[in-house]
Amino acid sequence: MEIRRLMSVAADTHGVITAEMATRAGVSRSRFGRLRRAGRLQHVCGVGYVLGTRAPTVRQRAVAARLTWPDSIVCFRTAAVLHGMPIVDDGATHVLVPDGRRSMKGLVAHHWSIRPVQVDDHGTWAVTDRLTTLADVLGRLPNTEAWGRFAWLVTRDLITSTELRAQLAERTHLYGVVRLRAMAAALDRGAVSLAEVELHDLLRKRGFTGWLGNAKIFRRNRIVARADILFVESRVIIEYDGRLAHPQTRSAEDRRRDRLLRSLGYHVIHVRWERLMFTPQALLAELEAALLSRAA
Repeated sequence: MEIRRLMSVAADTHGVITAEMATRAGVSRSRFGRLRRAGRLQHVCGVGYVLGTRAPTVRQRAVAARLTWPDSIVCFRTAAVLHGMPIVDDGATHVLVPDGRRSMKGLVAHHWSIRPVQVDDHGTWAVTDRLTTLADVLGRLPNTEAWGRFAWLVTRDLITSTELRAQLAERTHLYGVVRLRAMAAALDRGAVSLAEVELHDLLRKRGFTGWLGNAKIFRRNRIVARADILFVESRVIIEYDGRLAHPQTRSAEDRRRDRLLRSLGYHVIHVRWERLMFTPQALLAELEAALLSRAA
């Protein structure tokens, strides 16, 4: 009987219930506590619980956050997961609140009172909108993770320089501005990392022309790959592999991509961070040789 009452009262809150809601449904706080201790109720976050033994969903966490703090708005990593972004969910429910209250029971409070945020309000829960969330995570994630997510978003046309600059205009005095500004500048140049910006600068300094950054590769009018740098006429591609990538440890997907590019007539040069930083002359010599051989 009690379980049916709890299920009924939680029908409009995605299965999330609080002790106060249970009391209104005729289930005393002491009985609610016994159900919790017996494992019949699982803690979500804040004052929210769900029936059963399954782990709460991200949406249930968002609902529990609003039941706990009606003025809260889901933000940061939790908002990114709700929007379907490939962001690691750290298990905490991150929420934006308008005052200095402290985090509690799985709810991590973030304070953002300088600008009015854009919000998607779903009634039982609210979340920062897509563009606000993008700027939020790109500005506040650890640096390596942020740039990795930035590259993922750019190569899938999920964020533009215009969108980044619109967020910058709203965040003059807020966190993440320096990194977002660097990302917007990189994107304007066709780069998706600071190392690619360094590579662009090296090529320009040495007088190389006829190349594009973040260039789309087409086959039968369909994008099949993106080149970090493409010398259009000679069909030479430079791929930046990062600090820890090595030919013997490249993924099967990377090797498949290289085979595809070669089958389409492209010559691919892979560049690691160490090579770019410490032996740029060798890299430039290989590039010049490739361009000459392709021009012959």
